Amino acid sequence: MCFFGLFPGFSTALHFPLNCGILRSYEIEIFALCSDRRQAMNLGEKLKQLRRLRGVTQKELAGNFLTRNMLSQIERGVAMPSYATIALLSKKLRVDPSYFFESSFSLEHYEILSALPQIKRCFSEGQYSLCLRLAEPFREIDSDELLWILSSASYHLGLDNFNHNDFEGAFFHFDCSLNYGRLCSLGSPYARQIEFYQSLMRHLQCGADFSLPSLLRGISDDPAFADYVSYIYLNGLLDNGQTEKASQLYDALRISDLNLRSHFNARLAASLLNYQRAKELLQQIIRSKEDLPFPFLYSVYNDLERYCKATEDYEGAYRCAVAKRRYEFKN
Repeated sequence: MCFFGLFPGFSTALHFPLNCGILRSYEIEIFALCSDRRQAMNLGEKLKQLRRLRGVTQKELAGNFLTRNMLSQIERGVAMPSYATIALLSKKLRVDPSYFFESSFSLEHYEILSALPQIKRCFSEGQYSLCLRLAEPFREIDSDELLWILSSASYHLGLDNFNHNDFEGAFFHFDCSLNYGRLCSLGSPYARQIEFYQSLMRHLQCGADFSLPSLLRGISDDPAFADYVSYIYLNGLLDNGQTEKASQLYDALRISDLNLRSHFNARLAASLLNYQRAKELLQQIIRSKEDLPFPFLYSVYNDLERYCKATEDYEGAYRCAVAKRRYEFKN
């Protein structure tokens, strides 16, 4: 398993099937196909009977809000309208929206059924803050799918907080992720990673020295996870001027991913002022033609640009500056 599949920015976003058709502009996000076809049929039958009882034509009921074709699909049980659509139709037909539901199917469940496509879309696009804002009003509803999304989105926000040294925000979102995971029958999808990051932050906050291998032990059996965390930690040591310690730990940690090793060794060589060696290692990564994540490639080109300048290779530095722009806006 590649380490890139474990972390936001280093992975392809999770995509869920969105149960929405391609509709005209004013119909977008109005309809979602219902997984319970019987519920759709009952609602459609009730709507059709009530419309006829009121002496209202499809054209009159649809008005400017719906097309007659879409209204016909609802009445035939082919499509399931959003709660907002039902509220509008109920108002026109002079009944309470609850008239259209079975006693076992609450309005709250219907609202989340209508909201899920947009929640999933935000999650798949990496808009985790918006995803949480849309999903949290429904957190009391017993839905494993929703709880899994809430847990995962909270984890990604916590990781973003961690990467920006906002430990308070990271602790908060990681705790939220674990709490949602406990309510979900599937469990927390990132429990082990969260345990590691919380332990790491506690060590960093108290300023204590610690052994990364011992911290990892028992938390994650996945070598890709250990590789990534070791890589981040070692680069942090280089950034803090602890070159000797980083070099010693590198041998002990035994990072297995070739690209991570090359990038760290390039930065280690540069810290020892061996910019030519650093350039060669980074150029090997670029020449590998592997399908690498954009943030990683941006970092590689950014470092290579600096090392080219250090060796007075200004043409190479210019090429790197241009190349990294391709990844900057997709980071």
